[in-house]
Amino acid sequence: MGKRRSDDAHEETLAGRGERRVVRLLRLVTLLQRRKRGLRLAELITEFNVTRQTIYKYLDDVEAAGVPLDRAARHGEAWVKLDGDWLTPPGAAELFALVVARQALQGLPGSAAHQWLTPRLRELTTPRITVDAVAFAGVGAAEIEHALINDKRLRIDYRGLKDDEPKSRVIEPIELRFSQRAWYVFALDVDRQEPRTFKLARITRAVALDEACAFVGAVDAEHEHENAVSVWTSADVHDVEVRIHPPQARVAHEYPLTRQQVVVADGDAVIVRAQVSGLEEVTRWVLRWGRDAEVLGPPALLTRLREDVALMQRRLG
Repeated sequence: MGKRRSDDAHEETLAGRGERRVVRLLRLVTLLQRRKRGLRLAELITEFNVTRQTIYKYLDDVEAAGVPLDRAARHGEAWVKLDGDWLTPPGAAELFALVVARQALQGLPGSAAHQWLTPRLRELTTPRITVDAVAFAGVGAAEIEHALINDKRLRIDYRGLKDDEPKSRVIEPIELRFSQRAWYVFALDVDRQEPRTFKLARITRAVALDEACAFVGAVDAEHEHENAVSVWTSADVHDVEVRIHPPQARVAHEYPLTRQQVVVADGDAVIVRAQVSGLEEVTRWVLRWGRDAEVLGPPALLTRLREDVALMQRRLG
């Protein structure tokens, strides 16, 4: 028997309460970090505007999470502080993850994550790590983030691949996606009433509007990207089958076509099978293998590749 709407609403309320509680616990730990000598219990009660009993529950939850606390009485008052320096410096693996995150976030200048991470990494002595994660920075990342958080529409000036000049569009942003060294915003194009993916590097202007999103909840982003190559989505789905010959057959799994692809051995070659949205990105994927790729289907992909190769031959003279 399915859940009633009232049950769903109750669960959403509980989830919201849980998120707020986590935020409060993080805020509590942050306050204790700033005040090395500790804080009076009365100060915490005032700061969080809760009862003494609730503060004790917060402290118990913090300790249960592995954060050691020193609780003591001073001059007849209850005090609490962090017990020693429980925050150890990040190791090599953690530093590497932070550096990768910083590189990726370069494409989102002005976003909250970028603003938070940059000064903290500046304080650390990082090992020699080179990460070519982002080639293109986005424009209006802060506005896009604001619209996403507050469920607001955006007006963007966007220059598509075939556009001579940027065109104005009103979109309802659904999520940000990072793929192949670039950031994209997956959104509902209000005029066309269809989901589309916009590359941030091609957005020349973004302005958050004071209009609430009306249709975003009707779009399932994961479902839309189920058969995507990179971020390319389309209702036009093809069953693709490509044989990769040696020597590149042994590395075919390193460059997946889609997340749901199947790779099977075929003698000293391999066959990659996948359902793919559209033919744009899969054409580029096949061409990257050069002479080691053999398209087995669909016929539409073969036709497109023949046309592209014929044009390349003419241009090569």
